Parts: sequence; C-alpha cells; structure tokens
Amino acid sequence: MVIPSFHYKGGHPIKLSSEVKQKILETNPESNLRVVLGGYEKQYMNVDDAGVLMDVDTPEDYQKAIDYHNALNFSK
Repeated sequence: MVIPSFHYKGGHPIKLSSEVKQKILETNPESNLRVVLGGYEKQYMNVDDAGVLMDVDTPEDYQKAIDYHNALNFSK
C-alpha cells in the first residue's frame, strides 16, 4: 500500500494492491477500513501538494477540492 503524504501527514488517495482490495471486499461490513489496513505494510510517498490532505466526503468538501484545483491551475 502506498500513501501520499504532505509534510509527513498521510493523505489520499491510497494505492492498494489487488490482495488488499480483495481482503477489503471479504471483510465484514461492520468492520472499518483502518482495522483491515492495519495488517499491511505502508509506504509513504512525499508529495508537494497539500491537496492530498483534503477529504471529499460531502458536496461541500467536493466543492472545496474543485476550488483548490482551479486555484492551482489559475496560478500557472
């Protein structure tokens, strides 16, 4: 599993092997992802983009991500 990080804080999206994906699918839906992923080795990849730390769980979060992306593209 590879996790992007910005200033040593893990972000999104994480890259999962097919083995890990299958384990997630086979896990009891009452469990949580942190428990499932806890048994696997993690590699962090430092990136120069704070956007990896953004959550996109709600329509408002999604709009913030769009605004962030547009601001980056505008500054180029």
